[in-house]
Amino acid sequence: MSKHKLSLSYVVAISVSSMLYGVFILPGMAYSIAGPGLIAAYFVASFFALIAVFSKAEVTSAMPTTASAYFYVARSFGSGVGMTYGLLTWLSLALKSAVALLAVATFSSLFFQADPRIIAIVLTVLLTILNIVGIRQVGKMQMILGLLVGGLLLYLVWQGTGSIEIMHYKGFLSSGSSGIFAAAGFIFVSYAGLLKVASVAEEIENPGRNVPKGMIISLVFITIIYISVVFVTIGVVSPDALAGSLRPISLLAVQIGGSAWGKIVAIGAILAIISATNAGIMAASRYPMAIANDDMLPKSLGKLHPRLQTPVLSLMLTGLVIIAALFFDIKVVIKAASAVLILTYMFSAIALIVLRESKLGNYRPQFISPLYPWLQIIGIIGFSFMLYGIGGESLLIMLLLAFLGFVIYWIFGRKKTQKEFALLHLIGRITNRELTSNTLEQELLDIVHHRDGISKDRFDYLVEQSPVLDIESEIDMNTFFEMIAEKLAEPLGIQKEELRKKFCDRESDTSTVLLPFLSVPHILIDGNKIFHLLIVRCKEGISFLGQDEKVVSAFVMVGSRDERTFHLQALAAVAQISQSPDFEERWIGAKSEQDIRNILLLGRWRH
Repeated sequence: MSKHKLSLSYVVAISVSSMLYGVFILPGMAYSIAGPGLIAAYFVASFFALIAVFSKAEVTSAMPTTASAYFYVARSFGSGVGMTYGLLTWLSLALKSAVALLAVATFSSLFFQADPRIIAIVLTVLLTILNIVGIRQVGKMQMILGLLVGGLLLYLVWQGTGSIEIMHYKGFLSSGSSGIFAAAGFIFVSYAGLLKVASVAEEIENPGRNVPKGMIISLVFITIIYISVVFVTIGVVSPDALAGSLRPISLLAVQIGGSAWGKIVAIGAILAIISATNAGIMAASRYPMAIANDDMLPKSLGKLHPRLQTPVLSLMLTGLVIIAALFFDIKVVIKAASAVLILTYMFSAIALIVLRESKLGNYRPQFISPLYPWLQIIGIIGFSFMLYGIGGESLLIMLLLAFLGFVIYWIFGRKKTQKEFALLHLIGRITNRELTSNTLEQELLDIVHHRDGISKDRFDYLVEQSPVLDIESEIDMNTFFEMIAEKLAEPLGIQKEELRKKFCDRESDTSTVLLPFLSVPHILIDGNKIFHLLIVRCKEGISFLGQDEKVVSAFVMVGSRDERTFHLQALAAVAQISQSPDFEERWIGAKSEQDIRNILLLGRWRH
C-alpha cells in the first residue's frame, strides 16, 4: 500500500464524518434511558473518549502501522490477545457501519417505500467498491459530506435556540448516575470514528504528529456538535415524541421549519450515514489485513491489488460481515458495537501502562499522554461502569465474539511465529529475569526509522557493527585502558602494550572526559581508511584522574589520519546523543548490548 497519503485535513474528515451519523439516530433511544440527563451522558462519554484518545494517540504515535490498534495490543500482550482484540475491533467497526445502514430505512421512508435491507445491502456493495478503487477518493468524499452535514446541524442549533422550553430539562438528574452511565455506554458507538484514525495510521502523512492532533481536533469538534445538538433537541422537541425516536433530529427540524426542513435533515442524515459507513468499511478492512500480515490469518487477506493497491479480499469480507449484521435488531447491534468499542478503548489505556512500565528503550512516542497513569486508571474504571450499564445481553455478545476470536486464533494463528511482546519485558523487569530476546526492540527501532523517515548513515552502521564492553564493577583509569587495549589490539593489528601506552599518553596530554559521566578516548594510528569504535558501559563507574565523578559511558575511537573528518562527525554524534536529559539513566538501565546500541541509534533523532 502506498504510504503517507492522508493529510491532517483528511484525518479530521475521516474521524468527524464517521461520527456525525450517531447524532441523527441515537439521541432518541438514549433519551428513553436517561431523560434530560442525556446531556450529561454526552459529557461523560466525551470525557472518557478524551482519556481514550490520549492513550491511543500516544501508542499510535509510537507505532503508526496499518490497524495500529491491533498492532500495539499484540506487541503489548502477545499474539493471542492481539489477534482476538483485532478481530473484535474489526467486528465493532463493521457492526457500527451496520447500525448506520439500518438507519437509512428510517429516513428513506420519507421519500419512497422499499425494503430497507435491500437499500442497505446495495449501499454496502457500492461503498465497498468505492474503497477498493482508492483511499484518496474516499477521503475527499468524506470531507465534503462532513462539511455539509456539520454545517446543517449547526444551522439547526442556531435556529432552535429561540424555541427552547426550559421545562423540558426538568428532572435533569432523575435517572441518577446509573442512568447517565448506561446512556453514555449506549451512545459510545458514536465515538468509533476516533478508532478509525488509528486504523489507517500508516497511510497518514507525518503520523506521529497528525494522528494525535487529528484525533484531538476531531473529538473537540464532535463534542461541541453532539452536546449543542442534543441540548437544543431536548429543549425543543416534546419528551413524549423524543423518547425512543429513530429520527430525533428530523423532529427538531420539523419543529423549527416544518416538513420541508424535516426532509432536508433526512437527506443530511442519509449523507452522514453513507459517509460513516464508507469510513467504517475502509478502517475495518485494515484489521484482517494487518493480522494476515502477521501470519495469523490466510495470507490472501493481506494482499494488495497490484494496480489499485487496496486490500480487495479484506474489503469484500468486511462488506459481507456488514450485510450479515443488517438482519439483527438495531438496538442489539448498537449495544454490541458500543460494548466492543468500550473494551478496545479500555485496552488502549492498559496497553499504554504495560508499554511504559516495560521500559522498552525503543518505545518512542511522539505524543505523550498527560497525567500518566492517573488518567488511564480513571478511564479503566469509567469504562467498566459503562460496560456494566449497557446490560448483560450486550456483554454476553461481546464475550461470545471474544471467544470466537480466540477460536480463530487457535485454528489459524497459534502455530505461527510468535512475536515478542512488552508484557514479557515487564514481567522480566519485576522478577529480575531475562525472558526476551530483544526482537521487539528491533521491531520498534525499524518502526521509528520508517515513521521519522530516518536513513542510516555511516555512524549508524558503525554502531551496529561495533563491539560493546559491558563492565559491572568499578575500575580505575589504568585498568580501563588495559581492558580496551586488549579488546582492540587484535582487530587493529597493534601490540596490546603499545596501544595501552597511546591511550595513556593521550589522556595525560588532554583529558578525554567531556561530561561528568562521559569520556571519549581517541587516538590516531598509522594506515589508511581505518576507523574503529568500542562502546563501553561501566555501571559502577571509571575513575579518571582529576575527575570527581565516575564515568559510566565511554566511546573509544581509533582512526587513521585520513579519517579525521569522520572522526569529527562521530564525536559530534556522540555529543548530540549524550545531551539527552535522560541519557545517563537510560544508559545505566539498558538490559543488553543491543539496548545500549539502540540508545545510540535513535539518540540523534529522538527529539
